[in-house]
Amino acid sequence: HEKEAGKMKKLTFILSVLALFILPSYSYPSGLGLLHMSLIEGDVQINAEDTEGWVPATMNMPVREGDRLMVPYGGRVELLFRNGTYLRLNENSSVEVLAADANSFRFYLESGHAYVNFKGTGRSSIEISTPLTLIRSHNKSVFRVDVSDPGDTQLSVFKGSVYAEDRKGKTKVVAGETLRLRDRGY
Repeated sequence: HEKEAGKMKKLTFILSVLALFILPSYSYPSGLGLLHMSLIEGDVQINAEDTEGWVPATMNMPVREGDRLMVPYGGRVELLFRNGTYLRLNENSSVEVLAADANSFRFYLESGHAYVNFKGTGRSSIEISTPLTLIRSHNKSVFRVDVSDPGDTQLSVFKGSVYAEDRKGKTKVVAGETLRLRDRGY
């Protein structure tokens, strides 16, 4: 009986250790969703469907379709996607999550600065709309979008390529290039 009890203890120990390593990987997708806050500096605020108005953002807080984020002076926030993509917002930024699913993400950057490291796998895409343009990437890319008060937009691409669309058409911006779009009132 002692031999069987020893084997049982050993088996129980092995199963417990395996559970410690396997269960967290299953809990990530359901607990944190497709997108969550992985870095917060300053008094970042969120207006979500389940909050009544603006509330302070917290680490690992899931971010969902329809949520709006406001980053004040001196603040920063990083949104981490399940596929490893991240979007960082610097101070004085305001963004809304327009759509989020397993393959695509759409945001509206009303003002401020967004830095995107898009992992771009398979049929995935990321879109950032501004008051003047729609910025879209389907491939691995690293880029920054800056929106000033009147809505003027600057797109700087560091890796890969990104498309910008406005009333005049579609422009491909590749690594090392910057595109500036200004509202000229027409």
